[in-house]
Amino acid sequence: MNKQQLWILGVIIGILNISITQLKAASTTDSVVATIRVGKQPSALIRHLTGKKIYCANYGSDNITIISENKDAVNGRIAVGNKPLALVWNSWDNKIYCANRGSNNVTIINSAINLVIATVRVGNRPYALTWNTWNNKVYCANRGSDNITVIDGATNKVIATISTGDEPYALTQNLKNDKIYCANCGSNNVTVISGATNRIIATVHVGEYPCALVWNSENNKVYCVNYGSNNVTVIDGVRNKVIATVPVGDHPRALAWNLTDNKIYCANYGSNDVTVINGFTNSVITTIRVGSRPRTLLWNSTDDKIYCANYGSNNVTVIDGATNSVITAIPVGSRPRALVWNINDDKIYCVNSSSYDITVIRSKSH
Repeated sequence: MNKQQLWILGVIIGILNISITQLKAASTTDSVVATIRVGKQPSALIRHLTGKKIYCANYGSDNITIISENKDAVNGRIAVGNKPLALVWNSWDNKIYCANRGSNNVTIINSAINLVIATVRVGNRPYALTWNTWNNKVYCANRGSDNITVIDGATNKVIATISTGDEPYALTQNLKNDKIYCANCGSNNVTVISGATNRIIATVHVGEYPCALVWNSENNKVYCVNYGSNNVTVIDGVRNKVIATVPVGDHPRALAWNLTDNKIYCANYGSNDVTVINGFTNSVITTIRVGSRPRTLLWNSTDDKIYCANYGSNNVTVIDGATNSVITAIPVGSRPRALVWNINDDKIYCVNSSSYDITVIRSKSH
């Protein structure tokens, strides 16, 4: 073989290597596999873990769209109250609860047959829901009446009304100690409630305008993001005391916890970045640049990725949980505001409030 032939062979091998590298990169990059049309101003998503269904609350059309995970297609619609804003699933009784901000009630749906079985009157402007897995109770935070309505999961009856701080905005549960935490954005505190007795255990002062909560089961800590003071308050899950205040970016709005790496992610709506916090030390590890106005976060435990929905740039940033580096940014619909993960098929559903649709993203290992 002469020099010219060797040179040509070298060029061919080089081209083949580049092509193989590009194919490998493509095969490990998340991609959009479907776009599903839903109702007007979709606001919330919940996944039915056993029924292979996604429920989408449509704030502007007063209904819920049901999506089949197998086909990524609409499988039905359910009329609910006015301005549905929040959803939660009760796995004990196989029910979906929908908080209707405009009609001050909660619609209860039998998710086996997708029919409304009850409508429960709650407080003014219901804003958030959580289900207590210990006691089979549903908690509804009513932002307009400064209280929480407690609904019995078996009977669909109201069993308690608990006064909170001003404008209760977000809820989370501590599974170790059977406590419910309620962030009150108007009074800058968190109400801690006993799940067993429905009584207030403590009121914890936090930063300005608390608007999101997450519980870290590894260390039994509750993290509260404070939109107005640009920090995260860390609360001891046993003693109900503040143990740290962590500075983050501008106008933090959302939280997610990574169990694999014990990291907390904070989406900063005003500075277009995500702060990564060490769950052991409560110190900032790094700050990751994302899209414009990051609004919602989701952790994918299968691939150890964090998904950040960017409300202002209409895309989702995918972050490697191990390295804290950005893997890719995926274009989605207009004004993405909620995310849910399908663990069976390793797909992420992103609800887009202004384009009235859901973008389905298939995750790929990296």
